[in-house]
Amino acid sequence: MEKTLQNKVAVITGAGRGMGKTIAETLAAQGAKVVLGARTLSYGEATRNEFLDKGYTATLCQCDTTVREDCRKLIDHAVTEFGGVDILVHCAADIPVGTIDVLPEDDFTRCMTSITTAAFWLTKDAIPHLAKSDAGRIVYISSTAAISSLPGLAHYSAAKAALDAFARGAATELGAKGITVNTVNPGLIASDRMQSHLSPEHQRMISSHLPIARPGTTQEIADLVAYIVSAKAGYMTGANVVIDGGSTLGGSQVTSLMKN
Repeated sequence: MEKTLQNKVAVITGAGRGMGKTIAETLAAQGAKVVLGARTLSYGEATRNEFLDKGYTATLCQCDTTVREDCRKLIDHAVTEFGGVDILVHCAADIPVGTIDVLPEDDFTRCMTSITTAAFWLTKDAIPHLAKSDAGRIVYISSTAAISSLPGLAHYSAAKAALDAFARGAATELGAKGITVNTVNPGLIASDRMQSHLSPEHQRMISSHLPIARPGTTQEIADLVAYIVSAKAGYMTGANVVIDGGSTLGGSQVTSLMKN
């Protein structure tokens, strides 16, 4: 693999497993020094050890993105270990499920904080370091839920829609500092989290109605992120990049299937 990110320092939240782990590994394989932010220490340690065994440059910092000090600590850890930050990928999210009438207020707050408030905290702390990079990059992992919501996930949709809006504002402010800001909006992706929520039968039923009739893979998301943080995407900022197999083209039909 071409080392397109040689010696770049990449901070990734939610990197202990799933999509965040795949993103981190893809950036590491392209030469980046990766800082793994993981809320669950055991997942983070397993991922770090796996990366080190493969010859990647990686370090771990336990980080719950609902905690202000943890977000600050994550950026500080990157600077202490590797001397700066070139890339920030915010993938972590707390996603409780529940309709508005029964969802505990604390769950709503945790969801919003882990996704949108954390993006503000991480970005704020990373800006001085990203501005020193020759190509500062920020990517927020959003969702097609920001476009089309489902029952039991109104709070998640709100958080992701706010994240998209925040990214556009950040792109407007940070372009002059040489920092690009974009979001990636995945649809149905065969991640650990999706596998725990949807049975294989349900996945096949939903996928059969998509223009591309299968779930996406975490590697497809990671490859897109790798492009966005590379030198090839230097003129790309303020974009919400949907990667969903065409699910948002299906309108009410696909949404109705996912409700069942």
